[in-house]
Amino acid sequence: MSVEPQTIWSAVGMHGAGGYRAQCGLAEGTLMFIGIYFHTLGKAEDEIVSACYDFVSAFDREFGSLRCFDLRPAGFSKSDPPHMWENLTCNGIEFAYQYISEITNPITFCRSFLQ
Repeated sequence: MSVEPQTIWSAVGMHGAGGYRAQCGLAEGTLMFIGIYFHTLGKAEDEIVSACYDFVSAFDREFGSLRCFDLRPAGFSKSDPPHMWENLTCNGIEFAYQYISEITNPITFCRSFLQ
C-alpha cells in the first residue's frame, strides 16, 4: 500500500505527542492505518470512526492505558537501552494486527460475538 509523503510527515510528532507522553504511538499509528486501510476497502466514514473507537477501547483494556506516560513510566531518554520497550512494542503491534484481522474477516468477527 503506498502512503503519500504528507501522511508520513504528519505523523512525525505523533509518538506520544512529540515526547509529551500523551497518546501512545502504537495506538496512533494503528488509527492512521485503520483510516487508510478501511478507506481502501470502501468502508464508510462512520464505519471507520467506529472501528477506531473500538480499537482504542480494546487497546486501553488490554494495556491499561492509551498514554505513554502510563505505558512508559520511565519516559523517554537518549540513554535508554535500544530495546528497552521492545516487548510493549511487539505486543502492541501483535494486538493491532489481531484486531484488524478479526474485524476484516467476517467469519472471525462473527465468531468473536458468539463466544
